[in-house]
Amino acid sequence: MNEIYSNLKAAWHTDTIEALRIGNTVIPTHVQLVISDLCNQDCSFCHHRMSNGVATELFPVEGNYNPNRMIPTEKCIEILDDCKRLGVKAVQFTGGGEPTVHPDHIRIFKHAQDIGLKTALITNGYRYQDIDVYNHFEWIRVSLDAGRADTYQKIRKHSGFFQVTENIRHMKDLYKGTLGVGFVITPENYQEIELGIETAWMQGASYIRLAGIISEQGSMAYDDDTYRDIINNIETLKRKYESDRFRIYDQFNARYMNLRRPDYEFCGYQYYTVYIGGDQKVYRCCTTSYTKHGLVGDLAEQSFHDWVMNSKRDFDARTCNQCQFNDKNRVINYMLHQPKHVEFV
Repeated sequence: MNEIYSNLKAAWHTDTIEALRIGNTVIPTHVQLVISDLCNQDCSFCHHRMSNGVATELFPVEGNYNPNRMIPTEKCIEILDDCKRLGVKAVQFTGGGEPTVHPDHIRIFKHAQDIGLKTALITNGYRYQDIDVYNHFEWIRVSLDAGRADTYQKIRKHSGFFQVTENIRHMKDLYKGTLGVGFVITPENYQEIELGIETAWMQGASYIRLAGIISEQGSMAYDDDTYRDIINNIETLKRKYESDRFRIYDQFNARYMNLRRPDYEFCGYQYYTVYIGGDQKVYRCCTTSYTKHGLVGDLAEQSFHDWVMNSKRDFDARTCNQCQFNDKNRVINYMLHQPKHVEFV
């Protein structure tokens, strides 16, 4: 069972469903916080930087697609304090850019943990430090996206493959939470998915998450033969490598089966998860981040607390060209409206 990436998690937060039903202010369950838009790598598939990426519109600064733009430390602390005050349960430090590039990232991570927020981290793993703050994340996912150093260099424009794999091993030796490896499947690396799985397993990760490119092309980023080969290969590798200690989560096929224009009006996902960019702006989700379509607030002139208490996020989900959260939204919509004969379970 795909517990970590289950589409049914919304069902555990009935207070949110009730608030949506009666029109009360909805407190996000989970905040994705981008403390840095600057990155120390340059991934070819980054949907903030690639030419046909879905989240590029507002990302560059004067043509620079790797802007040195970060949320000021004190603003980060304010946002985290507001999260605690509001009753947000979890904060995920993600990108944007690379969270550990922010010069005060350790202070920011530690503050979130010290005030009792559940925290998680998505990182490229290159700047990992053997310090206690890493041991208190609920989960960490290291983006690897290659099984060999030359492919890593080609895809990420960086020579850190061996340093990152060594950091994963060190992390696992000290870390008691859930440690995963991310592998975005691209036309350049799809033939070494097994090498990536072997690397994750050998370095001690609990799982590997296989995902696909998010672009304006959708599933057309892969030709039909390549797509079928990838799907068949993943199924074979799951049978070969999965065990009680190690899982392979296939978000590649799930994403493209799901990546369609919504056929429903109400987007409930945006109320569960809020995305705050390194530009201090609030977006509906990671897919619509750094776009005018997804922009719903600006924290440069107001607090996160005030934005939550006064935000208006009504819009027609069918105006999105594609949505990777269709299944989650359908679950939320199902829970909002009681079906006929609900007693007949």
